[in-house]
Amino acid sequence: MRRSQEFYSHPCLQSHPICQQNLRGCRPTLEHRPQIIFIIFGLLHLIIGILILFCSRDVVEYKMRYDDKCGLSENRTTGSTILEFDNPASSAKFYMYYELHDFYQSHFRFANSYSKSQIRGNYVEDTNDCDPIRSEYTETMVPCGLMSQYFFTDYYQVLNGDFSDEKIAWNHEKGNLYKMPNDEYPESARWMKDSSISRNFPNETMNEHFMVWMRLSPHKTFRKLFAISQNGIPQNAQVQVSCDYPYTNFHGERFVVFMKLGGLGGENLLLGILNIVMCAITIIFTVAFLMMKKQRQRRRRNAIDDEAPVELQEEP
Repeated sequence: MRRSQEFYSHPCLQSHPICQQNLRGCRPTLEHRPQIIFIIFGLLHLIIGILILFCSRDVVEYKMRYDDKCGLSENRTTGSTILEFDNPASSAKFYMYYELHDFYQSHFRFANSYSKSQIRGNYVEDTNDCDPIRSEYTETMVPCGLMSQYFFTDYYQVLNGDFSDEKIAWNHEKGNLYKMPNDEYPESARWMKDSSISRNFPNETMNEHFMVWMRLSPHKTFRKLFAISQNGIPQNAQVQVSCDYPYTNFHGERFVVFMKLGGLGGENLLLGILNIVMCAITIIFTVAFLMMKKQRQRRRRNAIDDEAPVELQEEP
């Protein structure tokens, strides 16, 4: 009891503003100067949006589905066809892609099933990272894992154009991230040397198409670069397609895409529209701040007028 009395009689408790609930209050005052910031951001978004939409107009794309033309089915897992595009001739730089629909390359089991050390040219005994595809007949497969085993092997050849599959991978990938398989692996384990694959995709893990394939796509519909033409695209381009990727591995739709990029890359209509929308939002906030400023100034003038002394006129 005595201890509690000493506690409550402490000088700090008797005089401190916290104990006496006498803290100084703080009332924020609305400031109208941020309207300048909104105007600047609005102009930036407007300029960026218009620039993106303007550059998207330069993008040219020709696209055609081919899996239905190859006649793929459960009974016929491979095939071939010739695609004939209806396009004018162009001398601009064109890129050729293949596009896959409903291929979940980013699935956690698929994306994590490969050995980084193995594709960098090292001999790996512990291939647990490659589950569930690690070996065949007790021999470690090179490269192992789902990502490597499901390497997309459809092949495309432009019959009347000059397209090259060189330099489609990034410069730092060749010789750094990807190297030839280690010589300690037996020939029977190096499945990419099989003639069905090596005739179109030589050099095993050093093949640039393999490097492009190993870049994970976060979407179920994605495109992978296949070839580049520095000399443009011929009129009515013809593409011979070898549908070598088994239908049993993938039932989704397959496309061949020719594209001429714009000044900012591919077509980004959504990004341009989002910037225009952000510009509109900043304009709305700017107008709201201006109206609040006018209203506050009006109230201040009215308050001054109400406080002004009134002169009394003498009666005659």
